[in-house]
Amino acid sequence: SGIAHLRDDASMASRPASKLISKAPGVVFLACDMQTRFVPLIFEMESVVRSAVTLCDTAQILGHPIIFTEQYPKAFKHTVDELKGFTTAGGGTAPVFEKSQFSMITDDVRREMDGALAAGDGSAPHAVLFGIEAHVCVQQTALQLLEDGFVVHLVADAVSSQRAADRAAALQLLASQGALVTTTESVMLGLVGGAGHKQFKDVSKRLIQHNAACYTEAGGAHWAKLESDGVTERR
Repeated sequence: SGIAHLRDDASMASRPASKLISKAPGVVFLACDMQTRFVPLIFEMESVVRSAVTLCDTAQILGHPIIFTEQYPKAFKHTVDELKGFTTAGGGTAPVFEKSQFSMITDDVRREMDGALAAGDGSAPHAVLFGIEAHVCVQQTALQLLEDGFVVHLVADAVSSQRAADRAAALQLLASQGALVTTTESVMLGLVGGAGHKQFKDVSKRLIQHNAACYTEAGGAHWAKLESDGVTERR
C-alpha cells in the first residue's frame, strides 16, 4: 500500500500521471535539511529560505502536508527559525525527521508520506521538493521519488548548494531524469490552477508579498548572483 504500490500498479501504464499539479491526487511538500549550520555556507541561502517560507505558507493555505528533514543535527544544528511553527492539517506540528543518509526518503518519511497521501486515487502523487544541498541530499531525494513513481516539482529558487556550479549541475541532471524544474511562483499558481479556485485570493496575496520581499532594499534582489537564465553564476 501507499508509496510502495506505485511501482507495481499496472494501471499506471495505461493512465499516465498528469504533470499538472492542480490535478494531482495528493501533494506533499518536502523541505530538505534547511539547517542553521548551512546558512553562511550556501550560495544565495537567504533567497532559498525566503522561497521555502513562501512554499510552506502556500502548503498551509491549501492544506497540503509538509515534511522536514535534518541531516545529522548534532553537527549541523536544527531547522532555521524562519521555517519553524508550520502545522499539519490536524493542527499538530509539521513533522521533522533526523537522518544520516543523504536522501530524505527514510523509513520514517515513507510512513509519513503514506499516511498523508492515503486518500489518493492510485495515480501518481506529486512532491514539491526544495532545500539543500542541491547536488547531494536534494538530488538523491528527487531520484528516489522519481523511482517511486512521484511527479517531482524541483523548485529552483528554493534549492541551492555551497557552490553555484554544483547547484546548476543538479538542476540539469534532475531535469534530464524527469523532474519538473520550476519556481515558487509557478508552483503556487499551478496549485490553484486559476482565479476560480476558492483559495486563489489567499495564495495570490501571499505571492504578492513574496515578490515584494524579493526586491526590497533591505533584502536585496532575489538570486542577484545569477545570470538571467537562473542557473549561471554572475561574474
